[in-house]
Amino acid sequence: MQILFQSPDLPAATVLFPDLLYLAQSLRRFFGACRPTEPQDLTTPEENAAQAGGAIDVVDLTNRVKALLTGLKNDIAALQAAQGGLPGATDPVRKALIQCSWYGVTGAIPATTAGPDATLGDQAQSVIDTLQARYNKANAVDLTRAQLADFEGIFKTVFAADFAVLPHVTPPDVTTLQAAFGQSAALTTTDTVAPARWLRQLSHVRPAVSRMDLAFSVAQAFGTAAVYPPSLTLAQLPPVAAPDRWLALPLDPAHPPQKGRVAFACVTAGDPTNQATYAGLMVDEWPERIPNAQAQTAVAFHFEEPSARAPQALLLATCPDNRETWDDPLLQAVLKETLELAKMRTVDLGSVLQVGQILPALYFALNLESATISTRFAVIEEVASAIG
Repeated sequence: MQILFQSPDLPAATVLFPDLLYLAQSLRRFFGACRPTEPQDLTTPEENAAQAGGAIDVVDLTNRVKALLTGLKNDIAALQAAQGGLPGATDPVRKALIQCSWYGVTGAIPATTAGPDATLGDQAQSVIDTLQARYNKANAVDLTRAQLADFEGIFKTVFAADFAVLPHVTPPDVTTLQAAFGQSAALTTTDTVAPARWLRQLSHVRPAVSRMDLAFSVAQAFGTAAVYPPSLTLAQLPPVAAPDRWLALPLDPAHPPQKGRVAFACVTAGDPTNQATYAGLMVDEWPERIPNAQAQTAVAFHFEEPSARAPQALLLATCPDNRETWDDPLLQAVLKETLELAKMRTVDLGSVLQVGQILPALYFALNLESATISTRFAVIEEVASAIG
């Protein structure tokens, strides 16, 4: 294996190692953030996929896990056998180490390419110990009771990294799903480039779509991918009678969309209109509310009243004489007196320059004839003298 870091004297189509590494990193970030498609993803949220016939092919997953563990066990055995030929036969050890490096074991790549190497024995033993521990942990899972998460855990244990396991999925209603995919072209007859534009716009606001956009763009730059953005296959559940319209297009007031629908935008391999089982990566998903064409609205304003006065005010007055009923002139006189007293109690310093030094002070009503409510400090002084 030869790693090239510089490009002089190399053919024009040569892919350098830094470029290949960047492509691999982009693909790993993309695939590592995705999850496998499950039966519930292929129907409406209100429908229970398991009760409606949706299922995952557990037999296929079991066979794949058994093949993985068998291959791992054989690779460990091959490395152990090659280790027994040291220190003389070093090439078989290097070959076995390279094979084991595909499991993502750090330090599995030999430091030398030929000849004697005193470190190969310790290196081989370290890789054997690591892979044997992974094999023991993965092999301890009871496959007869395993669920999708258990199968994913086995692959992640063996490779010590995020691993996207794509099971074969049977949709709850395969006939309906096939019919929905069959309407893909008809959904965008008014704007055939809308899916490509929509995908480009999403790459700026959805992190998952942005990772996919980067992975496809880098692959295209290396000439290992088709034209990007890829052609999207559309479907909407539940399907409605024609003419249906893609939910990502601007709303048509004449044909408002039905509520509670699921819209698929898929990069497909093969024809989804005639498949009985599906397998795929779920790149991103989100709910989106479709507004009504018309709605009654209202705007409320909060009016802040002046806070310089009390919110309630009560004027309590006593009749100055012993008459049985009040009359208008008497009420007007009481109100007038109240306003005059209020003005006297709210004077500013400019109006009372001579007594400004003793303010603030209290103003009390005084009526020597006891014709109305009055304050008598003399009583307080007499009480104070008596106490003293």
